[in-house]
Amino acid sequence: MKDPFAKPSSIWPIVALVVVVAIVLGAFGIFVSKKASGDKVTGRIVFLFDLTDTLSPITKGAIREKFRQVLLEAPAGSSVELYAVSHIQERLLEPITPKPVKNPMSFKADGQKSIDEKYGITSNTKMLEKKRESQFEKPLLGYLEKAFLSPDAPTSPIIESIQSVVISSLQDAKLIASIENPDQENHWAGRHLVVVSDFMQNTPEISFYKGLLTPDQVMSSRYMQSKVLDMRGIKVHPWIVSRESQETRLKLQHLWTELFSRWNGDVCDLDQISN
Repeated sequence: MKDPFAKPSSIWPIVALVVVVAIVLGAFGIFVSKKASGDKVTGRIVFLFDLTDTLSPITKGAIREKFRQVLLEAPAGSSVELYAVSHIQERLLEPITPKPVKNPMSFKADGQKSIDEKYGITSNTKMLEKKRESQFEKPLLGYLEKAFLSPDAPTSPIIESIQSVVISSLQDAKLIASIENPDQENHWAGRHLVVVSDFMQNTPEISFYKGLLTPDQVMSSRYMQSKVLDMRGIKVHPWIVSRESQETRLKLQHLWTELFSRWNGDVCDLDQISN
């Protein structure tokens, strides 16, 4: 008598085929993911937020959108770190991000090739997009919101904070060696420092609230003699939070552009953010 619970033998080839397809797709997804990001480091983008003065909701929204746009344009294999301007005593600034957050893939932006065009991928990109969102964009947006909760501070040690993050995050010998020849197709490949600030340095040693100094006055001050800054190979993106008059903002732009240049930095994408 035929077993009523026995499955028709014709089903097994179909089941086997489904299993094989699942294995192949899974392996392909892993291969694509590794090929898209791999172990290669294509760059590092460091954000330094000056939150020593209160930001308006409009300013926070503008920063949030610009920040998200950078994440969309960041190349696969690049990592992002967040810092906040703060008083420095004996130790360097601690990052808001516990460790650099690496981008597993990139989107098509500003003419760069999309992941489909680079690797001939015609399917399975949704998995990669979810991975990128969960492992890169979502955590970093969360860290940004955490940064926005920082309390006001009586001083704004912008120069000191820039020096700290350059030393701790952008002058790492291993990082420099791994991205010696960055992808020229992507604007954000290589080493980048994005400074989001009103750029009104305010410390007992140097305070622009007592009057703006010239680049020569800043560099020749006794205090700056102890501040060694070498930003060679680093692209600097000043995002100026507009708090002062237009005349003061123009002077600040000239002052900081010259300071970054004297520190061997490559200034680009100077932008204004309304407050």
